[in-house]
Amino acid sequence: MKRIEYIDIDEKFSKTSPLRKKGFLIFYLVLIVILVILGFMAINYVSSVLVEYEASQPDKMAIDCAEEIHNAAKENRLDKVLSFAAVKREIDISNEEYERFQQDIASGSLTVKKSSETNEKNVLCYNILLNDGSTVAKYKIKSMGQETKLAIFPIEKWKQQSLEATMYSEEFSIPASVTVTLNGELAEGTPSEDGATVSYRLCSINEPDIVISDVLGNSVPYSNEGKYTFKQYKVTVPSNFTVMGKEPISPTSEEKTPIEELNRLYDIFPEVPVLRSYDLIVMENRDYSLTVLDNNGQEVDISEMGDVISITGLSGSDTLSEKIESPPDPLEIAKQWSLFMTKDLKGDKFGFYVMAKYLFKDSDMYGRAWEWATGPDILYTSLHTLAYPPFTQEEVKNYIAYSDRCFSCEIFLEKPLYLNKGGTAIDTTHSVFYFGFMDDTDNGVDDPHWGIIDAVSVFDE
Repeated sequence: MKRIEYIDIDEKFSKTSPLRKKGFLIFYLVLIVILVILGFMAINYVSSVLVEYEASQPDKMAIDCAEEIHNAAKENRLDKVLSFAAVKREIDISNEEYERFQQDIASGSLTVKKSSETNEKNVLCYNILLNDGSTVAKYKIKSMGQETKLAIFPIEKWKQQSLEATMYSEEFSIPASVTVTLNGELAEGTPSEDGATVSYRLCSINEPDIVISDVLGNSVPYSNEGKYTFKQYKVTVPSNFTVMGKEPISPTSEEKTPIEELNRLYDIFPEVPVLRSYDLIVMENRDYSLTVLDNNGQEVDISEMGDVISITGLSGSDTLSEKIESPPDPLEIAKQWSLFMTKDLKGDKFGFYVMAKYLFKDSDMYGRAWEWATGPDILYTSLHTLAYPPFTQEEVKNYIAYSDRCFSCEIFLEKPLYLNKGGTAIDTTHSVFYFGFMDDTDNGVDDPHWGIIDAVSVFDE
């Protein structure tokens, strides 16, 4: 008969329980660790997805790009970040311009602004702006499609397409006589078909300093808001007049028109003044206005002349110009002529040879004097006597120097003639006498002298 053994379950369990408890605890701890690790991994993954999402946002990419540009400018490596290829196709960038551009970015602050300029599909464009509002770069990114994260979280993928430096560009037309400078250098434009205007397209990597200047010396910064107006003047004055603003202005035409009253002088003295023309377009209400100085350097009142100024006569002076060296005494020569014309000049041929010292051979005056001295008219001069001194009135005025060897003056003389048959006649000379300095002989000696070229009655003038 088998023996029956009784096992005390409680005792048995109590002996194995610590082992089971220990195993369960270990299993529980491992499970917790695994869950914690998986939790952290999940959190990190979600966090990375969120970071990736944020970083992939176009605005954030543009801000990061602006920061990189700013840092690169500070570290003098801007050309490693920005492309200048497009700019260089338009303009030549000097080292000075590049350094100024880089310094402006390094010392300023940058912001970004989405642009609507691009029409490319799936492409966004941002302007990167300096704190003065100027655009220093254009940043383009292109969509590379979407990627879904966490099964329900789509992220748009963007990739930089280009990052290019920008330039300033101004286009405008302006009157041809107005000069334009860009950053201190004279700018070149394209003239219109009629030459009246010039079109400019001015580009600069830095904010351009565009200045327009008229012929009077007025200069203002260019503004496309049209804060200035122009006025046209057509000026015709003798060539020894001065047309000026801040400085004297050169004639705009090479044409030289003779002054009618000086036609008697041009063949002998080609340097005698002629008329010159100026076609001027100037800015109104600026520092310098149109000024005309006459041949004596005195300002001419042009306030009532409008925009067409035409002056053909020269201004006289009370004294003879200092540029006339060793001038004759015009009054004494005119007195000799007056005495000769009333048969009162002493000498052969009724004083002709005395008078001839003040005349030029082959001139009209010489011919008139010879004709008077040898013709019949002189014989009919009424017999008379002169007062002492002969001239009771004498005046010289309106001296005009045409060159250093030619001048004129207005002379007035009166001398009474006491007629032998009774009564008194007043002989009046009131003429503009033209004097010149030249050699009129072919004696092989250079011996010029001063003489009368012509004498024209004031009434004839």
